[in-house]
Amino acid sequence: MNEWQILRILIGLIMFSVTVRTPTQENSTLISIEAAEIVKEAFADELDQILLLSKLEQQMISTTPPYSYTDYAIFALLASGLTEDQLDEPKQKIDQLIDQLTSELELRQVSENVVSRSDHILQLLHTLIFERYDPTQNRIDGILSQRTFNCVSSAVFYAVACRKFDIRITGVVTADHSLAQLKLSETAKFDIETTVSSGFDPSSKTGILNQFGQLTGFAYVGSKNYRQRKEVGDRQMLALIFSNRYDQLTKEGKLKEATAALYRAYLLTGDLPFTVNTWENAVNNYVVALEKEKRSPDTLYALARFAEVSPKIKKISALQYSIYINWTQTLAQNKNYAQAIATAEEGLAYFPEDQFLRQNLKVASLDQFYLLSKAGDFESAFVLIQRMTDQFPFEEAFEMLAVNLVADQAKISPIASAEKHFLSAITKYPNNKKLRELFAYKFVKYAETLKVQGKAQEGIDLLDRARQMDELALHQSMIVPKLVSMLNNLGLQLLQAKKYSQARVVIERGLDLDPDSKSLNNNWDVVMLQWAQLAYDKGQFKESIQILVDGRKRSKRDKRTFTQFLEAYYNETALRLLDADKVEASVTRFEEGLKLLPNSETLKQNLDFAKSEQE
Repeated sequence: MNEWQILRILIGLIMFSVTVRTPTQENSTLISIEAAEIVKEAFADELDQILLLSKLEQQMISTTPPYSYTDYAIFALLASGLTEDQLDEPKQKIDQLIDQLTSELELRQVSENVVSRSDHILQLLHTLIFERYDPTQNRIDGILSQRTFNCVSSAVFYAVACRKFDIRITGVVTADHSLAQLKLSETAKFDIETTVSSGFDPSSKTGILNQFGQLTGFAYVGSKNYRQRKEVGDRQMLALIFSNRYDQLTKEGKLKEATAALYRAYLLTGDLPFTVNTWENAVNNYVVALEKEKRSPDTLYALARFAEVSPKIKKISALQYSIYINWTQTLAQNKNYAQAIATAEEGLAYFPEDQFLRQNLKVASLDQFYLLSKAGDFESAFVLIQRMTDQFPFEEAFEMLAVNLVADQAKISPIASAEKHFLSAITKYPNNKKLRELFAYKFVKYAETLKVQGKAQEGIDLLDRARQMDELALHQSMIVPKLVSMLNNLGLQLLQAKKYSQARVVIERGLDLDPDSKSLNNNWDVVMLQWAQLAYDKGQFKESIQILVDGRKRSKRDKRTFTQFLEAYYNETALRLLDADKVEASVTRFEEGLKLLPNSETLKQNLDFAKSEQE
């Protein structure tokens, strides 16, 4: 039995499946995915028209905002109800309008100031295309063909136009109205009532709010009433078009088309309360219509399809639950662990306390982790195990797996990558002592490798950085001795190469870390004495004296030798001066030596002799 099998046993990994029955259909098991096979093909096609997206719709749903001008324009036309083969002409009209806007802005010499340009663009749109307010005109193409607009269509059209000039316009929704917004910062925001030409920053303009109210019948909700407002982005702006079309299509009795429109609004943004609530009502209305026609098989299939795409619908929560359970089991059995994990996690968002779903998630996650680890996909494996430690904070096995994964990856990774992995893991598991210990060990081992490669200085710099890391504060007993040892070895190498000044710097770094190191203190004396001797032999008297003074100050083992060298250098050079009949200079040299060595009998005697020669 291998380690993996043992771990599965310890955690108790058994995947669960359940069968759930609806409260109102005691004699019918819940519909499964396979039930689609017995549903009329025509009805399946109808649901496909509602739930299956075209290639362009998929692009609209998957594109991450902020949209480009081209994407925004095309998506807005698509949201208006146009098919892909109907987009070219209205898109060209929008482009032509933008060209007009550009020309007018240049003609009027409008500055590139965002606020000023945004205001002028709104005014120009009302001159060029916005002619008449129509509360039912939800479509962008309707503006182009009829020159009529409502608050939603005008706001989106305005946002599209601004996007061409690199101005990002977002939106604001209230209980019964929508408007545009220019958001420069959290404190610099400008509301834009696009239904009136002077609607830029309406709260600052006298009479605009009355004009707006008379035109639309809506009351302006200012920024101070933030609880009645919600800021929305590009996706939500498109969803507003879909939502308005849903209302209109429902009034026209076009239930399928209405439901399809609202589904796309839901996909674009499920976080807006009106979207969630309206989508739930749309599903209910659609299912009720089927039940009125006594189409129970169709109803069950529809519930299954809607449960797949909208698990929050309360009326099908029991079915939704069974689907999540069975899907996770089936996917895991087919070794599609990634999808099983995603499905289980999604299910737990709605059934957070369900132990069956949690167990299935645990099984699939561990199996997927094993495959990722075996394949060498460290990043994915680590992200997965982090998620699992969040899901199962009391399962120590998950944290253990994370630590072992990082340690194994560190063995085969360059130090930069290993450091990144360790720091990420420490952030996630700050109390794991083993993780920090392994991190410190990685630094020490890599420094040793650099030393072997003849890159001792790089190894020293690496350990010195590790010494200063807060994450390794408790493991300096591992790092510092290795750093001191490498500094000592490098100091010896520099000494042997007679690079005394460099050797001094290196040994001083070591002594700062370990002042009592016997080897460092010994090498200090050797370096400074040899260096001083070299300088003296080259006739660099002052330099040699300074080296000896510095060496003696820090020496712990042989201050006497430094003193002897100082005495000898002063005595020898002073006597040479005396022999050269430079009596005064000789006296000065003896006196300088005695300032450093006031107890030197040799210097005192020879000074007296030099003074006598002076006389």
